[in-house]
Amino acid sequence: MGKKSSPHTPLPPLPTLCVRNPGIAFDQILNEIAPDSARVMAPSVITGDLSRGCTSRSDAGDRLIVLATSSSLQRIEWGEMLPRLWQVQIEKALTTNAIMYGAEEILLITGCSSTTARQWMNNLPRVLPIALYKHQAQRLVRELAKVQVLANVIFIGQP
Repeated sequence: MGKKSSPHTPLPPLPTLCVRNPGIAFDQILNEIAPDSARVMAPSVITGDLSRGCTSRSDAGDRLIVLATSSSLQRIEWGEMLPRLWQVQIEKALTTNAIMYGAEEILLITGCSSTTARQWMNNLPRVLPIALYKHQAQRLVRELAKVQVLANVIFIGQP
């Protein structure tokens, strides 16, 4: 009897994006690709609680598997960044602890200094004077809500 062929053809290996510079945050790479259409899998890079966002950094030579359009990958290669068109308006902190925890969330998600984040939280209501990507602004509002801070996402349009 002859050898039967398998009904499943093996998939070709996925292309990988090698990180050349240590310290590139996973979030920064996500911002470079089309965030609404791309899916990213990087089990060797992602650690910790994904609901809190990626807190680990990549090292030189780490591999990141990205499923995206070729034009999105070209934007990464050429260093073209998508515009940051969103801001967060903070209405109020419901408790005194919410001010401290809210400042911590702002620090973690926006990358501003702790002093700046505390100043912003001590002067509410206010619109944070920092432009963010849509998913960053939405994540910040979600995380602020968890620590009892009322906030909204605002579209600011073209930069």
